[in-house]
Amino acid sequence: FFFMGFIIVGFLIFILLARVTFLGYD
Repeated sequence: FFFMGFIIVGFLIFILLARVTFLGYD
């Protein structure tokens, strides 16, 4: 369960970083 939660959190962080990168790039 903890491992699954870690994956979800990491995925959400990855999405946030991707959005920031796209906004900064655009």
